Amino acid sequence: MKRAIAHVDADAFFASVEQSLHPEYRGKPLVTGLERNIVSAASYEAKALGISRGIALWDVKKICPECIILPSDYETYSLYSFRLFEILRQYSPCVEEYSIDEAYVDLTGVSRLHRKSYRMIAEEIQKTVNKRLGIGVSVGLSVTKILAKLASGLEKPRGITIIEETGLMEFLSRIQVGKICGIGPKTVELLEKFGVRTAGDFSKLSEEAVKRYTGKIGLELWREIKGEMVYKVEDLPSKRYSIIKSKTFTPPSSNREFIFAQAVRNLESACIKAQRHRLISKRLILFLRLNDFSHTSFKIELFTPTNSPIEFIKELRRSFEAIFDSTKLYRATGIALEKMREIKEKQYSLFDNEERTEELECLYEEITKMSERYGKHVVSAGTSLYLKRKTDSSRATKPIRKEKLLPGETFRKRIRIPVWEIGV
Repeated sequence: MKRAIAHVDADAFFASVEQSLHPEYRGKPLVTGLERNIVSAASYEAKALGISRGIALWDVKKICPECIILPSDYETYSLYSFRLFEILRQYSPCVEEYSIDEAYVDLTGVSRLHRKSYRMIAEEIQKTVNKRLGIGVSVGLSVTKILAKLASGLEKPRGITIIEETGLMEFLSRIQVGKICGIGPKTVELLEKFGVRTAGDFSKLSEEAVKRYTGKIGLELWREIKGEMVYKVEDLPSKRYSIIKSKTFTPPSSNREFIFAQAVRNLESACIKAQRHRLISKRLILFLRLNDFSHTSFKIELFTPTNSPIEFIKELRRSFEAIFDSTKLYRATGIALEKMREIKEKQYSLFDNEERTEELECLYEEITKMSERYGKHVVSAGTSLYLKRKTDSSRATKPIRKEKLLPGETFRKRIRIPVWEIGV
């Protein structure tokens, strides 16, 4: 094999992390997504029952009343993701983080270093990830990124599939053209009109036909599945597509202004991160967690993407009032910014006030400078100042991880490891 590109894909990642952390959940149907009332991830035990990503939780309960339903713990998932990529870098310095649960690894030439075949390296990656993280991964191995990604999805879970150049056409003839990453349903419909149904059919098209039917991107994919490397493995952090900030408070509260102030603080924290990464968002999701760990949420869509809390806060209040119930106790608030893009991609609509938007951007640039010098939230929305008052009870406590700091740690800066208290 002249090149060896591996695509490593964690199997049912979010659900697998929960089963790794809670051995009592292993072998049982489990889904995450309680905070949004839809399935964000399902274990293979749940998938076997017909439960898939995106279906409503009430449908999950109809299909499997005993299914374990958990809120998504994105902070823990990101920590597992970080450790997964660090394991991969033990086998090659060239690792591209494609998403939170998958990566490309350029193994070309490292077989000599490890004194193992590429298949043996893939098997060792699987064993190491399972031993250290308690989760499974599937590995696809081929001469290009697109072929490697095709391969990794063929034998899930915990599969290893190798596509070599010899026998490539025979392999492609068994794969539906829609399985190629980057070819969507509309393109599939168009290609089928011209008799192109498999990846093999697609690879046999002339360059002119590919350009006419699918454009520049399609031409690049065509070259990749024919074994020509177009997309190099780039050892760069993956693009961030969403930002989530949440806060659990103790004791639980039913105080309307206190809880809304927590949500505003979440919003400010999310926007600070977006500003730091030069990102803007068009969608905001507010979610409130009740004392019984059930969730309620509300989605907000803006006409123009932004990273300014002022642009969001009016709609946030309306959404909060729509889902808040003063007769119930709440223990956490959260904000998710979605539909994110880089600031340089921003486009104004006919009805946007460009002057006001640019003034707000200048304002928050200055606030960011002040925050860097004097600390986070040194300038904040007036609503969040309510948090400086006392909470409903003097019994409010901090999590153990924030109370018992390791040497050199501060309240906000802690080593990225969990801490357990074990009685001996």
